[in-house]
Amino acid sequence: MTAANPLNQLDAILKPKSVAVIGASSKELSIGNRVIKNLIDFGFKGGIYPINPKHKKVGGLKCFPSC
Repeated sequence: MTAANPLNQLDAILKPKSVAVIGASSKELSIGNRVIKNLIDFGFKGGIYPINPKHKKVGGLKCFPSC
């Protein structure tokens, strides 16, 4: 049996399959909006889940009220 590569243990953080953006906002210059826009613009292949109980959609994505 071989030891697992310690770098592979970081894959969940460095190569996530999905991302929840807590505090997502439709306000154009807010941090939550910029994070979602950057994920989309730079081609993130995983799921993007905006979290904000006050919005139904953010960045064209369905928004969830909580995690």
